Amino acid sequence: MEGSNRNQSDAQLRRRREELNALYETTVAISQQEDLRELLVTIVRRAVSLLKAAMGGIYLVRPDGQSLELVTAYNLPGNLLGTVLQFGEGLSGKVAQRGHTMYVEDYASWEGRAAVYEGIPFRQVVGVPLTVEGKVIGVINVTNTEVGRPFDPREVRLVELFAGQAALAIRRAQLAAESRRREQQLARLYDLAVAITGAPDRETLLQRLYEEAAQVFRFDGFAVALCQGNGCKEYRIVMAIEDGAPVPGVHGAWVTEEEGGLITWVLQKGQ
Repeated sequence: MEGSNRNQSDAQLRRRREELNALYETTVAISQQEDLRELLVTIVRRAVSLLKAAMGGIYLVRPDGQSLELVTAYNLPGNLLGTVLQFGEGLSGKVAQRGHTMYVEDYASWEGRAAVYEGIPFRQVVGVPLTVEGKVIGVINVTNTEVGRPFDPREVRLVELFAGQAALAIRRAQLAAESRRREQQLARLYDLAVAITGAPDRETLLQRLYEEAAQVFRFDGFAVALCQGNGCKEYRIVMAIEDGAPVPGVHGAWVTEEEGGLITWVLQKGQ
């Protein structure tokens, strides 16, 4: 009996070392990823590996702060990328809303499952929040498609520890990506200033203004209005473009103060 207990204890220690090594290797792997897309793929693949599961995915909180979008899928069936869940909807929505780990042994028969996943053979599912400074920024799911050995509590705890590191890595990558976008925008704005400074006439200036602005911003419509007279009692729309083409009846039109709305307000207030 004593030898059996010792063997069992040795096996547990080996397993614990293997788990810690896996966690360490996973943390190192995500710390070396700078591209957000590749980082997300690495995170979900490593989480699935930690639990020896079949598949997984990562949701990130959308700008509205009340919904999630599936941005990375690993071995998930069908074309699920882009799936949106509201907070409180399905397992991931509930994890995001409550801010703590949830585990469902048979998702297919769980009454709280999301309608969008009806008919998909998800079975064991564990959802872990990705949290930075107490704020949920996303959810990572690890899933099996067959009912078998339940996820071990130690394995779930391992994914929770990993999720903490993953959340920080995601946030760093998001901030770095945002910084790069701002740098690119500033460079474009500089190019815009240079382009319009050398324009020989107003038409050329306006065309360059439109072309450069289209490289910096996302928009469907673009217009330039010029005040006429003191107090901007009326103005002329000297350029009006929608979906890349001049807007008939608007381009070149004169607009009075009473008709102007938002443009009149901006011109008069200078804000």
